Amino acid sequence: MDVFYDFTELELLQQSVITVGAFDGVHKGHQSIIRAVTEQARLCGSNSTLVTFHPHPATILVPGKKYDLLTTLEEKLEIFKELGLDRVVVISFTDEFRQLDSLQFVCDILFKRIGFCDFVIGYDHAFGKNREGTVSTLRSLADELKFNVIEVPELVDSDFSIKSSSIRQLLKRGEVKSASYALGRPFELRGMVVVGQGRGRMMGYPTANIHINSSDKLIPRPGVYAVKVQTENNSHHGMCNIGFRPTFNDNSDMSIEAHIFERIDDLYDKQIHIQFMEYVRDEQKFNSMEELKIQLDDDRQVSRRALNAFE
Repeated sequence: MDVFYDFTELELLQQSVITVGAFDGVHKGHQSIIRAVTEQARLCGSNSTLVTFHPHPATILVPGKKYDLLTTLEEKLEIFKELGLDRVVVISFTDEFRQLDSLQFVCDILFKRIGFCDFVIGYDHAFGKNREGTVSTLRSLADELKFNVIEVPELVDSDFSIKSSSIRQLLKRGEVKSASYALGRPFELRGMVVVGQGRGRMMGYPTANIHINSSDKLIPRPGVYAVKVQTENNSHHGMCNIGFRPTFNDNSDMSIEAHIFERIDDLYDKQIHIQFMEYVRDEQKFNSMEELKIQLDDDRQVSRRALNAFE
């Protein structure tokens, strides 16, 4: 998969199947759109192209407001590659760019600089200044520019709303299992292992303290989770605590600490991925380290059973 961050090296491919969007989370609904792109490209013997934006448009449209990302750009690009796209164009979303109306965006950017003969769009997607562009906008241009519009219907699920906003709410409630279902894979945090205070090791529960790579990444509800931890070479079972260490009255910032069940080599200054499989319990304050140790023993058993159910 080729990735382009500007138009200087981008070849104009008029025989291309294209789609556009922020695709935060690249959830099952997004995946259905991308599959429509790759399948149409395969049928036509053409190129599959996805156009996305960085930073996420919401961070520019609402200045100063923190936007909780389900996926960073790096994570999205990895998923796009797995889904079989030929090329991805990442447009820098700036104050200047946001002023383009829907016709300018489609005609001057997508058609004249990137190229397409088929435009795949989700049923509710909107684009251009003030989100004025819709499927109807594309259909009104189709005859003039000679391209086809392929509308992908809503992905219907009886139990879940497959939308990025709904998935964010699930994660903020700690419902990681439901969020993972909607995403089509476990929700994941990535970060560097940094030096902690060593209290977990004193209780027989050494933890990897994680500094998350992106400050915009959504952090699930505080609590204890059954997790899978991806290190450089292996996948491990474990549990993760997100919270503020109330037992120790640290008055510190939120911490993310993962305990891996098996003994492994030193992880300091290494990148790991934490995949959230199931919520175990709320964070709580204990009267002593001994009480906390007893609870951690129970958490480990609950987490093991939860993780084994996924195997």
